[in-house]
Amino acid sequence: MKSIKTITILSLTTGLFFSCSNNTDQSINPDSELQTLRDSASYAIGMAIASDFAQGQIDSLNMSAFFGGYQDFEIPEEAKMPQSEIGPTINRFMEAEARRKYPALEPGEKFLTANAQKEDVKTTESGLQYKIIEEGTGESPNMYDTVTVHYHGTTIDDTVFDSSIGGEPVSFVVGQVIEGWNEALQLMKVGGKMKIFVPHDLGYGAENMGKIRPYETLIFDIELLDVTKGKAPKMDPAMFQQMMQQQQQGRR
Repeated sequence: MKSIKTITILSLTTGLFFSCSNNTDQSINPDSELQTLRDSASYAIGMAIASDFAQGQIDSLNMSAFFGGYQDFEIPEEAKMPQSEIGPTINRFMEAEARRKYPALEPGEKFLTANAQKEDVKTTESGLQYKIIEEGTGESPNMYDTVTVHYHGTTIDDTVFDSSIGGEPVSFVVGQVIEGWNEALQLMKVGGKMKIFVPHDLGYGAENMGKIRPYETLIFDIELLDVTKGKAPKMDPAMFQQMMQQQQQGRR
């Protein structure tokens, strides 16, 4: 299970923020005028950090400690924390804040941890969990193929958020759905049935999708009814390599 991404503009702006000051004795006056480019850049960096906090919905910082850390950064012998602890401490705080603000996160992680211990549940390298209900036959689809499926989607507390059961099956290109579905479908064969357990980072992540809350773990029952072969688009090898690198970075 991957942790929430915490390396954002914060890591860049704070690094620049701390390195911009060679004079640790200068007083901090938030009402000072912007008279030089250095003044304006300093103010802009402060705004960038505040923007990052707002986007991360961080609203519980101790500002006295914040400015204390700023002033102590270039005087290691006076710092209350070694530099090696800066990143890990921020990560722990961000994860704690996420658990506080997003009630679906921690129960989902606990569910997946317990679910992974079941004998009939398999876990892939990405963290997707699945259980084969019925084996299919024939070739598995790839990301360019169009599949036709019946499905039933719930959260871990059995809240139904979407289902085709009782209606018409749906068709779509494998590569156009969430990553958890994309991976699971390529493990199936026509006629097969599978129950999948999708971690938030293979689902909708931080998005609020109505009945699907931010960082929600999702459960789907899928029946693969048909596969129509698609054609992979021609792609420059360098562009393909760049796309694969971006995909790997997105999983970290």
